Formats: sequence, C-alpha cells, structure tokens
Amino acid sequence: MGRVLPRHRHRGRPLNWVVMQHMYRAVRSYFTGLRASGMFGRADKLRRAGKVHEAVSVAHQALELLRAPHVMRDRPAEGAVLSSLTVLVEEAAHSRGVAGASQRDIRDTVKYLKQLPQGSVGELQSWVPYLEARLSGSSAA
Repeated sequence: MGRVLPRHRHRGRPLNWVVMQHMYRAVRSYFTGLRASGMFGRADKLRRAGKVHEAVSVAHQALELLRAPHVMRDRPAEGAVLSSLTVLVEEAAHSRGVAGASQRDIRDTVKYLKQLPQGSVGELQSWVPYLEARLSGSSAA
C-alpha cells in the first residue's frame, strides 16, 4: 500500500480583521478604478470624435467615482486613471473654456505624478507645471 501524506489543516496564521478590512478596501478601490478607466476610454473616444463637452461630462462622472471614500487615489491603477482624467478635463478646460477639474483632483494628480520616477509617465508628467500653476492660481483667487 502507498504512503499516506499527512493533512495540513492550515498553513500560516489566519488573517486578522484589520488585514481583511484593508484587503477588502483595496479590492473595492481597484474595481472602482477599473470602472473609471472604462469611462476614461469613452471620454477619450468622444474627445477624439470632437465631442468635447460630452467627453468632459463623462470624465467628470469618472472623477466623481474616484472621490469615493474607499478609493485609494495614490495606488498605481487608481492614480493612473485619476491623472489621465484630470489631464483630459484640464486640457478641455484650457482649450475650450469648460469647467476644469476640482482642486482635490489636481492636487492628488500632482502628488501622484511627482512620486513616480522621472520620465515614467511620458506626456502626463509634462502637465505638472501647468497643474501646479492652476493650484497656486486658484488658492490666490
């Protein structure tokens, strides 16, 4: 008769409640980021089709999703879509005179882009001086 291997009931320590809550929030944040990313795709497609006002409307809705309390805006997936949406909205605001991104969105975008290695995000990083000027201009007004 063959050898019977011992059964292992549990390897490692069980996850405590705090870790489980953090994991739940991280997963929920990631899926919210995915939804916002899909909305960014739609907004970008509308922008390329010349429907700038509709594109900005969709982008504002996506930014609203990313303002939910559970969203970790400094994480890679969420930060990348936040930055892309903010730049799309600010580009339209600058060129067409529509409402721009909120101060919180601009501030979090600048913070996210500055913490990335230099040159890692291509053209988005070139928006940092403009976004910083928008922040300082709005706080002076």
